[in-house]
Amino acid sequence: MAMTKVLTGKYRTTGMAPLDLSSCSKSDILEYFEASFDLNESLFTGLKDEDAFYKCPDRLRLPLIFYYAHTATVFVNKLMLAGMMTERVNLDFETMFETGVDEMSWDDTENYRMGGSFQWPPLEETVEFRRLVRNRIRQLIKDTPLQLPITQDSPWWAVMMGVEHEKIHIETSSVLIRQMPITMVTTPPKWKYAPESTGTSINKNPLLRVEGAEVTFGKPEDFPSYGWCVEYGQRTFNVPTFEASKFKVTNREFLQFVKEGGYENSSYWTTEGWNWRCFRQARHPAFWVCTKGCKSGCGAVISSHSHCLPEYFTTTYSEPNININDNDISPPNGGQNGTSNGHQNGTSNGHPNGTSNGHQNGTTNGEQKGNECQPEFKLRVMFDVIEMPWDWPTVVNYHEARAFCAWKGPEFRMLTEAEFNMIQGGALGDPSKGVTSDPVFHKDPQANFRLTFGSSSPVDLYPANDLGFHDVYGNLWEWVEDHFNGLPGYKQHHLYDDYASPCFDARHGLMLGGSWASDGTYNSRFSRMGFRRHFYQHAGFRVARTLPGAGKSPVVMVNTDVYILGAGMEVCTQQVVLVL
Repeated sequence: MAMTKVLTGKYRTTGMAPLDLSSCSKSDILEYFEASFDLNESLFTGLKDEDAFYKCPDRLRLPLIFYYAHTATVFVNKLMLAGMMTERVNLDFETMFETGVDEMSWDDTENYRMGGSFQWPPLEETVEFRRLVRNRIRQLIKDTPLQLPITQDSPWWAVMMGVEHEKIHIETSSVLIRQMPITMVTTPPKWKYAPESTGTSINKNPLLRVEGAEVTFGKPEDFPSYGWCVEYGQRTFNVPTFEASKFKVTNREFLQFVKEGGYENSSYWTTEGWNWRCFRQARHPAFWVCTKGCKSGCGAVISSHSHCLPEYFTTTYSEPNININDNDISPPNGGQNGTSNGHQNGTSNGHPNGTSNGHQNGTTNGEQKGNECQPEFKLRVMFDVIEMPWDWPTVVNYHEARAFCAWKGPEFRMLTEAEFNMIQGGALGDPSKGVTSDPVFHKDPQANFRLTFGSSSPVDLYPANDLGFHDVYGNLWEWVEDHFNGLPGYKQHHLYDDYASPCFDARHGLMLGGSWASDGTYNSRFSRMGFRRHFYQHAGFRVARTLPGAGKSPVVMVNTDVYILGAGMEVCTQQVVLVL
């Protein structure tokens, strides 16, 4: 039974295209606002009972009750700052639910609000708070004169900021709910996962050549859609010829890395990445499910939970064919005759002679005669554990993406931000022409975003762009090599002066392109998102390499003095460096 008591409006499972702020009406704004409130609340109907609201799905995050109320609180506070609202709704709530545990360096230990000693308000009172905020904003939109265009200097910018902040948390809360124990969630009505495949397995992921060129990116100040401060400014690079994978890296590709000991070989990992892997005792991506009781990373009273349990493996099925003889997927120098996944003959993956990868004698790499066996991995999606969809892109953090690239070979890496902008292809128009230049405004964008599906989708479900690349928008965000940074001309917005700049610290990675859960302007061609490298979002990656003799590809790293709480004085200023 869905938790419909958390709804203060309608039940909704899909998002909505953003508004053209040069021509929208008050009825458009009201509809956009209502849709954002509806969709965010509808996510929480997937929690099985009230008790689940007071659990921490991640040891570095607060209980879900906080995120349910947080967006309404921020909405009120921004409207107060802008002078659009003059009376508060509930000062206690607007203080308690204002600031979360952001993914900065000081969140590396559990916050006092995560434990049982901190008393959160009852769910009924919190729902009523959201209802009062919704009604107040609804009336404000109806009563306040609208002057177009809505610009960054307009008081209406605060309204759009509140709506888009709501949409950010639709995405981030969906990740947290996905981390909850499966016993604490239930699939809401009309929730639709993408198909497992298109009918043709993705056994190859060829590298496509992109000719060197000058590329300019950044959102113009007068572009008629809402934007976060980190999107504005402009950067121009001369990018040498490079190659990048046609698809995002799939679960099938990443399985090879797992099977060949990628999580046990420190040489593939950065120092920070290996420390994270050891701390988490990670054996595979976080949403993969095995039988070994792996840590799930939940916090407080559910910190011992594991979603890797044998009970999810009660039927047999055919393992995917991972013996892909294709240089674009397989790493160089694969296992020699007489070894199994890099181990000496006689043992394999730590098991005695006669077994391989934990399976009975007579199996290798998880395959039995006839290719029938117990599946080694399944996948946790939002509200269910399903058979592994091998053609979906794999969800990993930055550290895992970097390790995979190192495993493939020293010439492989992720894309840079400049290269990502280049693979978007010729479909992008001139930003000076308005919203038609941004695919997020297209009537049929041919991409998995705005919760078209309640999950990732096969990497070949949507057609390639004119350069041959799939999923340059949506499905999963893409980690790139650059640190999270501000573009030249970056300015903080006075209504949200700590939105981005505290994260220009060399500890936050940059993600581009949006995901299936991205709504509103989060899917925009200009969207830039920063997270700590160990954090999970709906994010994956594609591999790239610079061609021999083509020169070096520019990437932005951070390197100057700044004091970081919990870390002391560190070097954190922006500079352009070159990578292979």
